Order: sequence, then C-alpha cells, then structure tokens
Amino acid sequence: MDDLQKLISDQIRDYCEGNSHLEFDTDDLPEMTRKIIDIVNDHKALKTTGKGKRYNVMHNVGKIKYLVNFHNGESLHKDGSDFFNVATFSNKLKLAKFEKELVEKGYVYD
Repeated sequence: MDDLQKLISDQIRDYCEGNSHLEFDTDDLPEMTRKIIDIVNDHKALKTTGKGKRYNVMHNVGKIKYLVNFHNGESLHKDGSDFFNVATFSNKLKLAKFEKELVEKGYVYD
C-alpha cells in the first residue's frame, strides 16, 4: 500500500471509529481507498483537460440580438483561462444554422 492509500485508509478508519453509528468493515478498506484515489485522479484529469469544445448563447446584449460564445477546447489566454470566440446574429435562422454547425463539429451547449 503506497503512502496516499495509507493516509486515506487512516482517515477513513479514524472517521468511522469516531462515528459509532456508521457500519464499517475493515476488509473493504483497501477497495474503498482505491476508489477514492480513482475519483481524485479522474477529477484532476478533468480539471487539466478542461471541458472541451463548448458554447453558450446570450440574448439582447446591448444592440446585439443573439450572441454566441464558443471555445474550441484549446485556445487559452496568457493567464491560462479559456479563450472564447464570439459570433453575433440578428435573426433566429442564422443563429440556428450556426448552432447546428457547432454541434456537428462536436461543440456542447454549456
């Protein structure tokens, strides 16, 4: 068992011993620890890879009737934050056509 697994196992054991109303089987501890580590690693991977291609639509922003912000999953500002491109539309038909193109390219509504 590596250091992280031991640390998590100790924390779970201490928590369960301090809360006597919780049923706890020490045989399940290694499996529980592995699952927790997997969840943490998945979360870290999600944070580092971002959310991928995504877009959102805003209505009536200033004089603009429809505003679409879209991120290609790669472009970043100098500070590391996501860079969103912008498209503006004056009618629903053009907006719907553009949204359809984004979805076909793999963008997800955010």
